[in-house]
Amino acid sequence: FSPEELIDRLEQAEKKATENWDQLLRTKAEMDNIRRRTQKDLENAHKFALEKFITELLSVKDSLKKEKIWRYIFKTREEARAEVFDYIEVFYNRARRHQHLGNISPEAYEEQMAKFG
Repeated sequence: FSPEELIDRLEQAEKKATENWDQLLRTKAEMDNIRRRTQKDLENAHKFALEKFITELLSVKDSLKKEKIWRYIFKTREEARAEVFDYIEVFYNRARRHQHLGNISPEAYEEQMAKFG
C-alpha cells in the first residue's frame, strides 16, 4: 500500500469508528430510555392494580356490612370469621352479579362460556 492509500484507509477507519461510537451512544441512550419507561409502566401497573384491588375490596366490605355483619351478633371471633368466609365464598364470589361480567353471576358466566366455549 502506498502512503496515500494508508492515509485514506486510516481516515475511513476513523470515520467508521466515529460512526460506530455514535451509534453505540444512541443505542445506549435508547436502552436507558426504554428501561426508564418500563420501570414507570411497571410502577403505574402496580399502582393501578392496588387501586383496583382496594376499590373491589371496599365494595365487598360495603356489601358485607349491608348483607351480613349488621344482621348478627356473633358470639365468638371464629363464628364471625366463618360467617364472613361463607358470605365471600358462597354468595359474593359465586352468586352475586358482577358488573365486569355483564351483570351476571360468575356461575351464570361460566355456564355461558361452557355453552359457547
